[in-house]
Parts: sequence; C-alpha cells; structure tokens
Amino acid sequence: MLDASQAGCVNHPTKPAVLRCKQCGAGVCKQCIIPGPVGRYCSETCKQQHEAFVQKAQGAEQRVRNKRSIRWSALLRKLVITAGLIVGLGMLGTVFNIPVLSGIVFKIRMILGF
Repeated sequence: MLDASQAGCVNHPTKPAVLRCKQCGAGVCKQCIIPGPVGRYCSETCKQQHEAFVQKAQGAEQRVRNKRSIRWSALLRKLVITAGLIVGLGMLGTVFNIPVLSGIVFKIRMILGF
C-alpha cells in the first residue's frame, strides 16, 4: 500500500496515511479521503482533475471508433460502386455486343451458372 517514505497524511502530517490519492499519489489519512466514482483522492481538486482526464480519454476513444466506422463505410461504398460499374459494363457488353466485354461476361456467367 504505502512505503515507509510517505507515512504521513498530506493534510495532517502527524496522522498515518492509509492510501494514496488516485490523481497525485499523495498519502491520505482516513479523515481526508474524498471518495469518487473511480477512486479515492486527497482533495476535491484532484478528484475533478482525474474526472476531467477520464472524460477526455473516453472522448478520444469515441473519436477513434468513429474514424474506424467511417473507414469501413468508405470501403463498402467503394466496393458497391465498383461492383455496379462492373455489372454496368457487362450489361453494355452484352446489349451492344462489344467483343471484349461480351466474352468476359460470358465467361463470368458460365462460372456463376447464369
């Protein structure tokens, strides 16, 4: 828990510290503990600083998730457009009997069983 070099409370040096502040690491006695949602602190300032840090970290994590989803949707969009272009070229090759395209379309149709 605490080492011998930090035996006293940051606010009451004569009282023994029972834990360290989650934000600054200062020793805290039982009387000075300020509980928070994710830890215990030596002061209200440390509690607020840590909560602000946690909120910023969560915001950064959400931005990373958003960027990933944007990348996936952009890739999916490109794949759909490419597939549409290929199908469109195949239809043009078949309707207008373009030798190169109709040959490729015929081979693909044979492979797929159409």
